[in-house]
Amino acid sequence: MLETITQSLMDYNGPIFQTVDTIRTQAIQPIGITILVIMFYFEFLNTRQMFQDGGGDLELAFFAPIIMRYTFAYIGVTGAGWILKMFLSLMITVTTKIQVATGSTGWGSLLIPDINLTGGLWEKAMQIGVWIVAFIIGIIAVLVAKILVFMMYIMLYILYAISPLLLPTLVSEEHRVIGVNFLKTWIGTALEGPIIAITLTVLHGLATSNALNADGLFTAGTWTSLNPAISMLLQGLGTLFVLIGSGALANRLIRG
Repeated sequence: MLETITQSLMDYNGPIFQTVDTIRTQAIQPIGITILVIMFYFEFLNTRQMFQDGGGDLELAFFAPIIMRYTFAYIGVTGAGWILKMFLSLMITVTTKIQVATGSTGWGSLLIPDINLTGGLWEKAMQIGVWIVAFIIGIIAVLVAKILVFMMYIMLYILYAISPLLLPTLVSEEHRVIGVNFLKTWIGTALEGPIIAITLTVLHGLATSNALNADGLFTAGTWTSLNPAISMLLQGLGTLFVLIGSGALANRLIRG
């Protein structure tokens, strides 16, 4: 799991990244530049018309801020891939530092305790049944973590490909919200890596320390033999719910 979270777009799947990068540079980027040119042309016409209607003199200095904005926008469109990859690299560095600081090498691993069967045949059968359910839920939790990472990278590939189409909207006051929302979505998606890493680290520590357990749930009778198995079931359910909730946490933090 650690190796996956800390991979770049190229390292995660090189052929897919090369295909996406080709789409971005050869198909989407020319469209983005065209949109930028059209936006500049109409803003130039509107500004000139405004001066003509007001009877003022049209000075080149007035267009300097507009030219500057669109120049930076052009740089942003053509360099969108570099800008987005730079921020993603920052998030990968954060994730790697989390791993180094915590020494979490067991991310995504299943902690399956030994079964200490006690009691009669019926009690042992119930313990095995609960243990099997807990084991399945634990496997599902690990699969959910892997799916979250998979979905994160797929979303990053898609956003990376269409970035030249949306970034030009940042220079338009009317449509700037589109570009801002795009950047928020990219940041939120890239931030999922560190959040998933922290979540798995915390869950791994809680499972190791048996923090979520059913000790004392049954204090008398044959049912007390189920407490260890139910503890494992609770840990699996807790891991599953927390992972599902953490998947959308980054976007909630960024987008509010």
